[in-house]
Amino acid sequence: MEPDVDTSEGLKSFGFDFPSVVPPTSGLSVTPKSRQMIYLPEFRAEVSAGKFIEEQASGQSDRDIPSDMVNGQPPVDGRIASAGNPFASKLDGIQDESGNPWKAMAVQSGQAIPFSLTFDRQVKIRRVRVFITKADWDSGQSLSRRSFDLFNPLYSRTCSAAPYWEANGEVPEGLIAPSPFEFSLNLPVRSVGRHTLLLEIDYPDNGDALYQVFDLQYTT
Repeated sequence: MEPDVDTSEGLKSFGFDFPSVVPPTSGLSVTPKSRQMIYLPEFRAEVSAGKFIEEQASGQSDRDIPSDMVNGQPPVDGRIASAGNPFASKLDGIQDESGNPWKAMAVQSGQAIPFSLTFDRQVKIRRVRVFITKADWDSGQSLSRRSFDLFNPLYSRTCSAAPYWEANGEVPEGLIAPSPFEFSLNLPVRSVGRHTLLLEIDYPDNGDALYQVFDLQYTT
């Protein structure tokens, strides 16, 4: 029998109520540093919302592993950086609260970017994906689905162990995320200017995902 879903109160203790289940704090730390890590470090692991960013509605099953929990409400367009969480709404602007551009990592076309995800507690993960803004995206607008090439992620890994309530080993045999979880991706060719990466980490045992964004400054 499928076990009860963990219904930790999460950020409800701060007075916020969310439409989908919020997992216990995972204590996520990300290298390179995301916008959440830089500007909202105390809440970084709770910038979560319904999984499957390409969808706009809740109640959607995982296409690869239909026994997983269906998704909660994904972030709406314009609220992707905050994942719709009120306490993180400042992340949705086109610049920081001082009116300065978001701190960005200088990169070049074709550059390899190593990622390291560290969790302070044991979590199960189903999927990790990274998307980049399109070549012709509008950097003067808040992030939306049309900003990204959602059907061609720069990195995508689906952990196939199922059902999730029996997959208690570490990836790849199970679903428990190693800490650190490390991978690398190669940046596509882009013109000089600003771009953004979107990281999505899907949970199999509830409807949510963690969302992180990374600001890039292409120099060549």
